[in-house]
Amino acid sequence: MFKVSTSIIIGLLSVLAGVILVICNKAITSSGVVVSGGLLFVVAGILNGMMTMFVKDADGKRRAKAMPFALNMIASAAAVAFGVCMLIMADEFVKFIPVVFGILVLFGAVMLFYLLCYGIRPATPYPWLFAFPVLVLAGAVLVYCQTSPDQDYLIMIYTGVSLMVFGLGMAVIGLTSRRDAKNLAAQNKKLSAAASVKTDSVEQRGLE
Repeated sequence: MFKVSTSIIIGLLSVLAGVILVICNKAITSSGVVVSGGLLFVVAGILNGMMTMFVKDADGKRRAKAMPFALNMIASAAAVAFGVCMLIMADEFVKFIPVVFGILVLFGAVMLFYLLCYGIRPATPYPWLFAFPVLVLAGAVLVYCQTSPDQDYLIMIYTGVSLMVFGLGMAVIGLTSRRDAKNLAAQNKKLSAAASVKTDSVEQRGLE
């Protein structure tokens, strides 16, 4: 299971980044927007890679199967590489701002889906938790649709709000999955104790 403390830290950092983008939406120039996106891609790629590598089951084994694990690691490496390219060639990416930030927000939605499908097992995710990645996915569509050069501030606002939803989702998913995992562990412990008592009782009757 992905550690709840890590999930909360990622969530808080994402919310903070989102707040900064919303507040500074008109203060960031087009090249500054690209630099911001590059930094976010690098951070998102690193966080997704860490999440993929450190999601373990109760036996300490990697929970994701080989194919999802490989795809996530490739996506993480590609995100970091893409972010570095944006930082190096900021001026070249100015005309692709909607696409770049749309992909960035989409990456956040994928991370949430991955966490719900693999990261919180054996706890079963509540259906309403999938609202977080769906909302982030909707944010990606809104960002991608902003095609006018004069709408950079809207891209910042939509991306910032999406990051806040993503961060809140990370924190809520981490907290609920940790609680459910504890309840499941306690229930399994009670069942094991009851089975042990029953076995001892049967053995004692056999001796009599």
